[in-house]
Amino acid sequence: MYLFGAFMIWAAWRMWRGQDGPSAPEQNFLSHRLHGWLGASSFLTILITLELSDVTFAFDSVPAVLAVTRDPFLAYTSNVFAVLGLRALYFLLAGALERCWLLHYGLALLLGVVGLKMLASGFYQPGIGLSLGVVAVIMFGSIAGSLLIKRPAREVH
Repeated sequence: MYLFGAFMIWAAWRMWRGQDGPSAPEQNFLSHRLHGWLGASSFLTILITLELSDVTFAFDSVPAVLAVTRDPFLAYTSNVFAVLGLRALYFLLAGALERCWLLHYGLALLLGVVGLKMLASGFYQPGIGLSLGVVAVIMFGSIAGSLLIKRPAREVH
């Protein structure tokens, strides 16, 4: 639990600072190796990358689920539903991301809060209402702020 909490805080810090990995396909280690070593077609490379991203999302959601519940049934089923719905949600968010320019700060803050909650799980357990309230305030605040506050010139892509 503590290792996952520390990982979430590290991921939150990277997201807040805008430190993403390579985005160009030729800079991606996996697609470069699949294309170069195996002679895989572009379609096969994309298909394998998509499926591995589903597995990554499922693995990444384990700490968040464990921060909420210790019930194995809920943990497994929430990951199954996450894998089924994340791709559609990703495309929805990708379309809205241009307007919600503060969303990545909200998500980074949310990751940090969940990481801190996991680190404190041995001696403090906030109630579900408080946890959901914090999530709602952070997400609503970042979306509302994006819509109400004009994007600074340096933030324009």
